[in-house]
Amino acid sequence: LLRYLKSTPTHGPTFSADPANYPAGVEIASSSDCAHNVHTAGQSHGAFTLTVGKAGATSAPFLSYSAAEKGVSLSPMEGEYVTLSKTAKQLIHFRQFATDLGYPQPTPSIMLTDNASSLHLTSSPLIPAKSRHIALKHHHIRWAFKTKQIQPQHQGSADIVPDALTKHVGPSRFLYFRQQVFQPSPSAAMPKITKEEAHLAPLRTAQRCEARTVPQSPLNN
Repeated sequence: LLRYLKSTPTHGPTFSADPANYPAGVEIASSSDCAHNVHTAGQSHGAFTLTVGKAGATSAPFLSYSAAEKGVSLSPMEGEYVTLSKTAKQLIHFRQFATDLGYPQPTPSIMLTDNASSLHLTSSPLIPAKSRHIALKHHHIRWAFKTKQIQPQHQGSADIVPDALTKHVGPSRFLYFRQQVFQPSPSAAMPKITKEEAHLAPLRTAQRCEARTVPQSPLNN
């Protein structure tokens, strides 16, 4: 860790001043992810980030969270739903805070997640039988959706930035996610990692491994 910090002195949280990232003024968005049953006791690991600006804005988050869940999720959907609920709790708090500062939030806040089942449970008029065991406190997100405070949306797993906070990712994806949050200073010439390069990195690694050949022994000739 210390070696990494020493080698990246020019990196730090960068908050964008580009008006294109703020088409509706001060608006708060979130992104969340959950790795299912990755800890030794069976807990999932959830993470989320909150940013100011449109969903997917190239700006550093002003709040990030990454921790093991206290309970054991019975399915990936449950883990994602619990993390989404925790994200909504913080999102609602900062929506109220922004309103108190004189920046009303007339439109729902976008919540990005990569789990379609948790999105369906959030917007479903009824709770399915398979989900009735989930603690009642986590279902407050359904009320937040009905009152138009939040608007969950699907985003591909390869683009969810908190994914790097829940599990090990390859070097290319790590650099891509880091680039979205911690931009180097203008004086530091750092190569940019595009989304396509980050997505193709695992395939290129597999191709290099397949291209390697084991030298034949003279005894086999």
